[in-house]
Amino acid sequence: MKKSLTYLLLSAFGLCLSTHGNAQIAMFGNNPQHTGVYHSDLPNDLELVKKWKFKTNGMIFSSPVVSNGSIYFGSDDSCLYALDTLGHNKWIFKCDGILRSAPAVMDTLVYINTYGGTLYAINTTTGLQTWKYHTSGERHFSKIGLFGWTPADL
Repeated sequence: MKKSLTYLLLSAFGLCLSTHGNAQIAMFGNNPQHTGVYHSDLPNDLELVKKWKFKTNGMIFSSPVVSNGSIYFGSDDSCLYALDTLGHNKWIFKCDGILRSAPAVMDTLVYINTYGGTLYAINTTTGLQTWKYHTSGERHFSKIGLFGWTPADL
């Protein structure tokens, strides 16, 4: 029953993202199916120069998401970070487990899930929790994770 409820909740979340026509949406792969790309008009001779760096208390595997002038990413220190585009900390939200997935942003909420199995909705302005939902935890499908690592509970 709990797995079905979790699937239903995540499916409804994906449907909500895909049908919300005027929403500001940012996520890995540009859509809930992660099959899209973001289009940009960058010059061919673009030179990348490091402008700033930001240190967390854990490794960072989470892909960053940029939305409305903010950069969101998770860390192995169990925190979700929101930075401005100059690398200044806007807020930090402490979760119940490490964060390795990319956040998803829609309008004023950033969504992130932990290895502990909690899905969070955090207000993009305040960094305060709007709601959370506990699942039965991270699931892998017969593959070992990055560098042979797996969540601590497997």
